[in-house]
Amino acid sequence: RILRTLADAAKINSKVGDEGDAETRRNAILSIVGVCEEVGITTASDNVEMSSNVVSLRKINMTTAFDALLASMEDYNTDRRGDVGSWCRIAAMNGLVSLTLMAVAADDQVDDDVSRYFDQRLCVMVIGALLKQLSEKLDNVRLCAGSCLEKLLLNKAPSLPFVPRRAVLEEALGVASISYTERNHVNWANPAVTFPMVMKAACIDELFEYIISGLVISVGGLTESVTKAATSAMLDWTRASKGPGGSNACAAKLSEALLALFIRHRRDGRVILPLLKTLDVLLSHGSLDIMIMGKEDGVNGVRFPSKLMSELWQECKGCTDVQRLVGSVSVALGLLVCDHADIIQQDVLPFLMTMLAHRYPRVRRWTAEQLYVRLLEDGSVVSTYAEQDTSSSLDQAMQLLLEVEWDDSLDSPGNVRNSRNRVADLMGIRLSDKQREGPRQSKNREKAAVDEFESYASLVDAAGR
Repeated sequence: RILRTLADAAKINSKVGDEGDAETRRNAILSIVGVCEEVGITTASDNVEMSSNVVSLRKINMTTAFDALLASMEDYNTDRRGDVGSWCRIAAMNGLVSLTLMAVAADDQVDDDVSRYFDQRLCVMVIGALLKQLSEKLDNVRLCAGSCLEKLLLNKAPSLPFVPRRAVLEEALGVASISYTERNHVNWANPAVTFPMVMKAACIDELFEYIISGLVISVGGLTESVTKAATSAMLDWTRASKGPGGSNACAAKLSEALLALFIRHRRDGRVILPLLKTLDVLLSHGSLDIMIMGKEDGVNGVRFPSKLMSELWQECKGCTDVQRLVGSVSVALGLLVCDHADIIQQDVLPFLMTMLAHRYPRVRRWTAEQLYVRLLEDGSVVSTYAEQDTSSSLDQAMQLLLEVEWDDSLDSPGNVRNSRNRVADLMGIRLSDKQREGPRQSKNREKAAVDEFESYASLVDAAGR
């Protein structure tokens, strides 16, 4: 019961009063670990010599503790002090090391697999969660994650079992030839050192998504040194995977991981914005060309651009974050080199035309500017679809993109929507009547505003009596 109460207090959405409190969540995590260490695990052989009143952690108790700490590894809550969720993640990382070693030591005296406190699935989750934090943008978090991984991999009594491709992981992290006393030999806080090492472990399938989900946050971060190092490490990995010893399967695996992030974190700006920036970088460097220019052979090459556009449509629908919207435009422009005409005609170009008539002026202006630059570089990406004379119609469309004040009003007097419709016609992009006319203004909107004013006036009048 104590562990369950502490686990509830450690939950990401737990409240103290009406507000979340990072200190309370961190203290709950520390208390969970403290209780487990104090009570300990007593094996069946030990119980023979001890009183039946001795309290010991059972498997269900350890499961509760592990679940609470692994859930806290996803605490990214922020307040005016910054990423206060990192306090909880650091406490959870240190706690996971303690609980893991405790569980493994107890399992050494257990004969049957059913009674084990630690198994292969839990091992992958613990190692994966630590690698994810090692791939992220905060220096102190990476420092803690690297130290925790060293402790787990170098500890010999007990030795951590079930580590997937242990030799490869130890070689990647540089701990294959050192002892426990020689740990902390790497400055894990230095992104230029850490990220290339982490990407060497990306070849381990069980840990790949954990690493990519962390590195995406770093690639799309705001700190220049972190972003530069993360981008360089990811691009080097994609280039190496294309080499003589590389495989197209790496690009397929990467694309599936990126799409999974879209689905798992839909409308979560903390992840989606860096994800869009990462996709823009990968597309602009040709790292995903094999996926967007693949032949129709049943491989993921045909499926990836279509799935990605579907995610962009869903993410932008009702979105009010301008940065995410312009990021989505950049990704869509990167897909114009796709070999599949139906995807460009039915998904990419209509999406760009929708953004060209978006309700936010900044989004319209950005879309027009970037589309103009893209057509200036290579007009052939859309000339295939123009129904009129290719050169003249494309020139007229580009002229409109350049001359129209796209941050003017959509309808009268600016009539930006009409200009967008003209661009679509010149480029051979089919728009529905609803898209061409835009959302209809509600006839009751003006009346509702008047009624609201009258209601407020009535309230003031009543209060003054």
